[in-house]
Amino acid sequence: MGRQDSPGHGLMSGASQDFGDETLHLNMGDGFSSDEDDTEIMHRYGGPQSPRLHPQSIWPVMFSMVAVVVVLGTVVVLSDIMESGTSQIDRACLDGFNVADHLGTDSPYPEPSETKWIRSKCNLKHVSIISRGGLKNPTETVIQDLDQLENWIHANIESEAEEVQWLKTWKNKYNEGDAGLLSIVGERSFRDIGRRMREIYARHLKVTQGDPILVRSTQDQRTSASAEAFLFGFFGIPWKNFTTVDNVSKGNDAVLKYTDRCHVFTELNSEVSSENSHQEELHLEKVARKVSKDLDAASTMKVDDINAVIDGCILEVAELGRSDRFCSLIAPEDWLFREALREDGNVYSQAHELYPFLPRPLWEDLLVSLQSCVNGGEDCQKLDMRFGTESALVPFLLSMDLPGKDCLGTISSLAPVSANVAFELYEDCNPEGDSDKKQHENRSQFILRIRLNERYVEEVPICGAKAYCTMDEFEEFIRNKFSSEDEWEEQCEDSVSTRRPL
Repeated sequence: MGRQDSPGHGLMSGASQDFGDETLHLNMGDGFSSDEDDTEIMHRYGGPQSPRLHPQSIWPVMFSMVAVVVVLGTVVVLSDIMESGTSQIDRACLDGFNVADHLGTDSPYPEPSETKWIRSKCNLKHVSIISRGGLKNPTETVIQDLDQLENWIHANIESEAEEVQWLKTWKNKYNEGDAGLLSIVGERSFRDIGRRMREIYARHLKVTQGDPILVRSTQDQRTSASAEAFLFGFFGIPWKNFTTVDNVSKGNDAVLKYTDRCHVFTELNSEVSSENSHQEELHLEKVARKVSKDLDAASTMKVDDINAVIDGCILEVAELGRSDRFCSLIAPEDWLFREALREDGNVYSQAHELYPFLPRPLWEDLLVSLQSCVNGGEDCQKLDMRFGTESALVPFLLSMDLPGKDCLGTISSLAPVSANVAFELYEDCNPEGDSDKKQHENRSQFILRIRLNERYVEEVPICGAKAYCTMDEFEEFIRNKFSSEDEWEEQCEDSVSTRRPL
């Protein structure tokens, strides 16, 4: 169905903002455009929509293509019966289809078209942010596939048709020296996110040098550099005067690498990856034949070549904001069918059904941060930021049971590149009346509002579909849904598990 918001042009009202005792002067960026000076400064100071759980409207017709879902052990896989064609996909899903919204977790999310501001009389005590890393450069394997595609094009495309001339002159610009690192686009995106969040939170949190701020990142370049880019956008050049990034080693990262610690998940991931790879290869073989025929090529593409076309599409969407070249080589129904394979066979979707206890460590860590501020403890952090990978964020967000779209796109709308979720803790804020009146005289005067990818979640399922949660509701959700740490470890060793409240 596509996202509702179109990309904007930044929300910063000026190049400097009073921020506590500091006045920070920012070099303003402009989204995807080239800005060599801004990039140089970043490297010098900072280092190198609504989801749903199951596809619905598409599946009555999808069953004519993927005749049956087979259960092998604990793994749900799609059958091999796909040759009846993708032309029967629900027309409602294809109307207004935009491939840029259907690239799994490789899709960037657009800047909100409108900023929802905080009420001036609401007392913002704390913000917890959980984010996945930004867009990375292609991996070595992808770069090699792109090189192979370039060779295939030169050897097989002889048409003089105007629409394929761009393809005949295309060259792979990526080199393996930067493989897998946070890209310039990913870096710029996180600076922009940091700037927009600064606009929202700065005057409410009033962070000054020496205030408690916690920033944690998994120990890899992409997420660590994403954290630094965010801080550069949030604080400006002197961000290191405010905080540092704590890079937690993989072996000691109990919070952001919780999936690595859970044996039943790692086992499931291995099985699902093997099965999904086989199913997708069958589909891509058919797509390769179609694309080769459409291009009037001298020989048929291999699966690796069509994978390179897909990667070319991902890169042109993310880096150039366009989808009229590599993306256009593959028919919309084939893109949507690929998303169906990935959506239904996604390991996180299956783990959500089989092992709902999985994201407990991250929920518990969030709760500790919130409770320390509710209780007025010295360890209350004004800002607590966690930067992890897709494997940390997706199971966490799925456990919130957020409402979804009519067509496919749960994972791509839930956790696109640079995805983030912010939990805002307020004191003395009545969300249903005058904001200067206390809602209660006890701890429930503390409420939470949640932003997913910078947009407020207006109906939070875990809190009675309201636009906010009381702390009591939030704590009850965690107690009822998740077991203790010891029981979590037992559950992760045994696929047959029971859940008892904290």
